[in-house]
Amino acid sequence: MRSGHIVDQGPPADLIARYGRSNLEEVFLDIARDREGIERRTGRRAVS
Repeated sequence: MRSGHIVDQGPPADLIARYGRSNLEEVFLDIARDREGIERRTGRRAVS
C-alpha cells in the first residue's frame, strides 16, 4: 500500500516474477521506494 491505495497484489512468487527480483524483500523495497516507477515497470496502476 502507498498513500492508502493498493499498489500491487498477488501470490509472492507472482510478485517476485513481475518485478524481476529474487525475493519478496526486494519487491517490497521497489514498491516502497517507487524505484523506476511502478507503473512504467509493470504497466499496473495502483488500485483502491
